[in-house]
Amino acid sequence: MKILLIILLLPISIFAKYSFNIELPKKEVYLNEPILATFTFRYPSSNKPRYINFKEPKAKDFIIKKLSQESSKSGENSIIKYKYLLIPQVAKELKFPNQILKYAILDSKTNYPQWSSLSTKESIIKSKAIPINTNISGNLTLEVNSRKKDKNIALITIKLKGIANFDDIKPFKLNISNTTIYSSKPKIKYFTKDNKLQGEFVQKITILGSNKIVIPKINFKYFNSNTKLIQVLQTKTDIINLATKKKNYFQNALYLLVGIFLGLLAPLLLKLINRVKIPLEQKIKLAPTQKALYKLLLPYGNEHNIQDIIKKLEENIYSNKKDKISKKEIIKRVKSTSRV
Repeated sequence: MKILLIILLLPISIFAKYSFNIELPKKEVYLNEPILATFTFRYPSSNKPRYINFKEPKAKDFIIKKLSQESSKSGENSIIKYKYLLIPQVAKELKFPNQILKYAILDSKTNYPQWSSLSTKESIIKSKAIPINTNISGNLTLEVNSRKKDKNIALITIKLKGIANFDDIKPFKLNISNTTIYSSKPKIKYFTKDNKLQGEFVQKITILGSNKIVIPKINFKYFNSNTKLIQVLQTKTDIINLATKKKNYFQNALYLLVGIFLGLLAPLLLKLINRVKIPLEQKIKLAPTQKALYKLLLPYGNEHNIQDIIKKLEENIYSNKKDKISKKEIIKRVKSTSRV
């Protein structure tokens, strides 16, 4: 009798070793507040599935992004964890439907795969409304680093750290008189640290100018889901001294005479300049140094196909790297850029 009972229960005990569930650290969040969803598939290491099929989760009223897939072992079991970012888009009680994972075990007799499926339970997530004057929700810190890169170039790095719906944050804008400002597209990343959801928003701003420039206060307002209050993050003003040209009265007088001469010949010079206008491709060929190339390409820093070249030039000039940069490749990229 006992032997019969063991035989009947054996398939159930084997099946029980295969499990699939979802873990949500929060079931009550604010609108646009990101949630970490961890899907865990456990199976016996001695009978590893030949095929595992878990499609991207789908759920109405959520933005879903894949973060990572991790494998580990615990005793006689193997574990696969699929980590996703869930961002509720509607303020109400939301249903996150059950998600299905399929796996196949090879039949020992036929050697054909036998498919089985596991399902998570449906989850209820309560998404609460936040004040209407902001759509950013989470818990953040703000860091701003200002430094002089060259005698006429300053670099500002703006970094938001913590967790929030970073994709909805608009790029920061600076207004500094008597300067030229170029801003890169913000870089956003989400990750887990100590099994907690984290993220970063990084934006770099390049400033060309001379004399003393004042970096104004940078403010960022959002809804802090921990304190349940609107929070304003603010940095202090900063001053960067860029190179200034020494006064040379003889040179100034010479410039004045040349200016008068050029003014008299302006109509003729305009025609001449139009005829001998040097294309950007030619300027690239004639650029004597990488620093000259860098200043030449900097106005096109927002162009996607030129950004990586500018980054390599920056690293070669300011970080003593020695990446090879082909002028032919730069010219090829420039020709495919709409602004040039």
